[in-house]
Amino acid sequence: MNPRLLMPMTLILFGFASPLGAQIANVAETPFGSTGDYDQVKAITFSEDSRHVAFLGLKDQKQIVVSDGKIVGTYDWVVPDSLILSPFGKHLAYLIQEGNDMAAVVDGKIVGKGYFLIGGNRIYFSPDGDHFAYSAKSDEKAFFIVRDGTPGKTYPSAAGAPLFSPDGLHTAYTVVLPSGKMCAVLDDKEQKNYDGVAPATLEFSPDSKRLAYTAVQDHKYIAVIDGQESQPLEAMWFTPTFSPDSKHIAYITGQNKQFFLVLDGKEGQHYDAFDGGVVFSPDSKHVAAVAKTAGKYVVLLDGVAQQPFEQIAGDSLRFSPDSSRLAYAAGNGNERFVILDGKPQPPFDHIARPGLLFSPDSKRLVYAAVKGQKIMVVTDGVAGPEYSNVVDMVFSADSKHLAYRALTGQQPVVVMDGKPTEPFDILTALTFSPDSNHFAYAALRGSTAKIYVDNTPLSNPYTAWVRDSRPIWPPLPTPDSVDLLMARDRTLLQVHVQLQKSK
Repeated sequence: MNPRLLMPMTLILFGFASPLGAQIANVAETPFGSTGDYDQVKAITFSEDSRHVAFLGLKDQKQIVVSDGKIVGTYDWVVPDSLILSPFGKHLAYLIQEGNDMAAVVDGKIVGKGYFLIGGNRIYFSPDGDHFAYSAKSDEKAFFIVRDGTPGKTYPSAAGAPLFSPDGLHTAYTVVLPSGKMCAVLDDKEQKNYDGVAPATLEFSPDSKRLAYTAVQDHKYIAVIDGQESQPLEAMWFTPTFSPDSKHIAYITGQNKQFFLVLDGKEGQHYDAFDGGVVFSPDSKHVAAVAKTAGKYVVLLDGVAQQPFEQIAGDSLRFSPDSSRLAYAAGNGNERFVILDGKPQPPFDHIARPGLLFSPDSKRLVYAAVKGQKIMVVTDGVAGPEYSNVVDMVFSADSKHLAYRALTGQQPVVVMDGKPTEPFDILTALTFSPDSNHFAYAALRGSTAKIYVDNTPLSNPYTAWVRDSRPIWPPLPTPDSVDLLMARDRTLLQVHVQLQKSK
């Protein structure tokens, strides 16, 4: 089999202990099938809660789909990249080739008819996992969207993938009409026709009641919001963006080589350019963007220009969870620094990804910074130890603890509250329990992988873990266990680690 399916990716640029320490009450292992039974494993997927796993195995020139250890179907050809579990692991879907036709399979049953082509080799699930959709082509010229197995109206072309609303009840997509015009289709109803509609700009509001997108007519751009059109203008760079409460919407557009932010239909001050998009605060009361004027960049906070800098990274804008604080990365000359509450933090050569992170209580800010050839995590303005790389910074829910993965040389370590573990060969991501009392990860040294809870390894040895999976804790009020997807001698295992309850 391909071992990369059972290993996480290499870390990329962009010890704390619980009060009592973890006491393990029980470790239960549920087999999810053996990849050793197959000549090759072509794909593997898992659910977000780490309770379900499926893979595509090749044996005797047949392709076999296995879900939670049970064979779902045997086929001549399965599209490897199409294998997908719905959110919460409710359903398993994939595409098969039958003669000259492609067909979608959901929960082991073919849905709809065989088609000439299924767009993007992909089936899309709604966020709740209860619905699915995909684009299909019955011949060279007939495109349509199939929702829950039922094909919609046929068009000369379908542009982009179907988009579900957050509540899963609505579907939107763009099509090309016989006239050559384009339109958005919402719940099978064609919206107004335009010369063009940008599929990537389709966006539902968080409450699923509103739809916005960018259209093109007579070489000018139009923001279409709830079916209402903005004034046609020469340039619109960004997708219309809804506020978290769905009550506000903003976008950036331009005219006569000047650009401006439009908030709820009101045009803001004009600038030479913008960098990045529009960011709303979590409480929806504030909006920020980065604009360029007189050769310098400024942050626009609720329409008011802040201090100018030679550089500001538009994608670095971060509001705190309580919406009272704003941070971003800026620079003058060769120095790069973070601006927090309007004040510059210590300078570095670069501010690196994974970007700026506020603690859940909004009192703390961390980010990765580069000086020379080293990268370090800056916590509350204080730089930590130097490493070759840093990734996956995460706070505990109570904001008291900070963890991240780092590279020392070529080996990863877990850094908990500034204290690194001994180096490993490979690491999963680390996750905290919802009550902040525990944390878990899996790590590989040599040929043996182990599960670590509060930096203490469990005795159970493994060979690897399912690539990109991570430890999953149950929600409050009972976060007293953790689940991981591991592998031992090619047998996939759902591992449930039960902790001793605190007295």
